Amino acid sequence: MLMLDIMRAVTGFGGGGLITMATVINSDMIPFKQRGMYQAMQNILVGFGAVLGASLGGMIAESIGWRWCFLLQVPVSVLALVVGYLVLENPPCIVPVLDPKHPFLSAMQRLDLSGATVLVIGLGAQLLGLSLGGNDYPWGSAVVIGSLVGSVVLLLVFVKIEATTKAIPMIPLHLLHGWQPTAVQLTNVFSGMAAYAYMFMVPLYFQAVRGDSPTAAGLRLIMPALATPVGGVIAGSLMHRGYPLCLNVRLGTATMLLGNLLALTMGTTGTRWKEFVYLVPANLGLGLTNPSVLFSFVSLTEHQEQAVATSTVYLIRSMGTIYGVTVTSAIVQNVLLARLPETLGEAATEELIERLRKSLFSLNELPPVLETAVRALYCDALRIAFAASSAFAFLAFLFSLAHKTGSLQRKCEQPSTGDEGGDAKDSLGH
Repeated sequence: MLMLDIMRAVTGFGGGGLITMATVINSDMIPFKQRGMYQAMQNILVGFGAVLGASLGGMIAESIGWRWCFLLQVPVSVLALVVGYLVLENPPCIVPVLDPKHPFLSAMQRLDLSGATVLVIGLGAQLLGLSLGGNDYPWGSAVVIGSLVGSVVLLLVFVKIEATTKAIPMIPLHLLHGWQPTAVQLTNVFSGMAAYAYMFMVPLYFQAVRGDSPTAAGLRLIMPALATPVGGVIAGSLMHRGYPLCLNVRLGTATMLLGNLLALTMGTTGTRWKEFVYLVPANLGLGLTNPSVLFSFVSLTEHQEQAVATSTVYLIRSMGTIYGVTVTSAIVQNVLLARLPETLGEAATEELIERLRKSLFSLNELPPVLETAVRALYCDALRIAFAASSAFAFLAFLFSLAHKTGSLQRKCEQPSTGDEGGDAKDSLGH
């Protein structure tokens, strides 16, 4: 299990870098005014891949085994590696090499390794405290309090490192100076929290509340999840037509909020077509929000800073996704832990409670009356968690109202490679 966790972390490390680098390459090659449609095309491919992976994962695991969920990605990854090697060229290095005789060591010195290490440990301690609190340990225990306090200290140390490091900082603090970039990143982090909390809970609702198999739950997600790349295309089209970025962000976060509020109305019974309809707005809003937030932040920076601005957006959004899943998971587990003994009545044992909290397949082993009661309890727990994700979406919408970013327009151009790929300065387009 430890090896599985390590390898998943390595995969996530590479996958996150690929998505960021794809956007950075777009930033270098495509004029700022035209990036909306190119980003939309990228969102289609990323969204389609995410839909296939999330929706078909259950079917693959139930039919040929969970290992094939990983093995089937190997030939695709090899193909991507070959295509990238053949198509992408090495551009001239714009970062000064400190020691030409040892370029690798020189490059490593420019990496913010200390900041990355402190950030990972700080976030890990925070997530550990949120996961253990009320679940394995009381909220007032030394382990939980120590984890949360220690994480705050480490995150403050991270900010100090970013402000003083001689390497290239992970999050350049000067990019966050002023209310506008701060408002954009607050929208970014809360929309990430809402989106991934929602995506975590919907499959759990299908399986724990409605009794669907992993395969059936995955198939029910395919069509609604396709709304995410559709939202990306709409966002790209609106940006290409000159609509202000701030309006795109507000439209996206408002649609996400609507979708999360609709999820609150889903119960243990009801027609299944409503679930299909109710799942569309949150996914559509996510597709609208992500590229609009990205370009809102990038439009506030100079062209030479757009790569690091892009990575900053993805890093902060990733932090939001981690928080969203962890908080809502803690809500569900704490509700189950507190109310399962009462729901099970005389049948309650520590072993049974633990199995019901950790494995949905254990629900099928209960007598019909108890199974119905426990599924209703899962529904109550998820409704509270959906209320939390709705609160995250509301905060994202609230901060989006402070955005004043305009359309994808430029004050001037300065070709860097003989075409229109270089922007000397990108404006807000007021």
